[in-house]
Amino acid sequence: LYRRLTADLAYSRQRFADPALNEYLNRLAQRGYSRVYVTRKGGSKTVPFLTRGFPLMLRKNVKIFLLALALFYAPSIFAFFHVIENPDAAEVFMDREFFEMARGRIESGVAADVVSGDETAIVSAAVMTNNIQVSMICFAGGALIGLPTLYALLANGLMLGSFAGMFHSAGM
Repeated sequence: LYRRLTADLAYSRQRFADPALNEYLNRLAQRGYSRVYVTRKGGSKTVPFLTRGFPLMLRKNVKIFLLALALFYAPSIFAFFHVIENPDAAEVFMDREFFEMARGRIESGVAADVVSGDETAIVSAAVMTNNIQVSMICFAGGALIGLPTLYALLANGLMLGSFAGMFHSAGM
């Protein structure tokens, strides 16, 4: 309706010399604009979403949520106990670079290097970027029958469990 109204206003301005009609259509267009494009006053919708919308959505989809939880934590628990029994198995569950970094930390006896504020910001940005990337893969993977989502959940669960198992075995 708003688009048709603005088209009529433009037509009226070009074809008719009636200022009263143009004024009337202009007032209607102004009121319509505020309804279509201006957000309502009253604050953000974040609090209502977090207090009502999200819990309702979670309850409605609890089965799929529990399935995703199981697809992440079952491989994690499996990898944790498998690596405790056989520490060399950790290399199978995580990429080479990450495995070497974890093994270097364990051999040095320090879980985390002492780093400067600049390095902390870089590492934090890298972790955040990775987490966003994994979240996007999981979300967008639903369009491909969920296969990328399934892979991301399983692979990250195995990696987390083997990482935790390595450090637990080392007493860290």
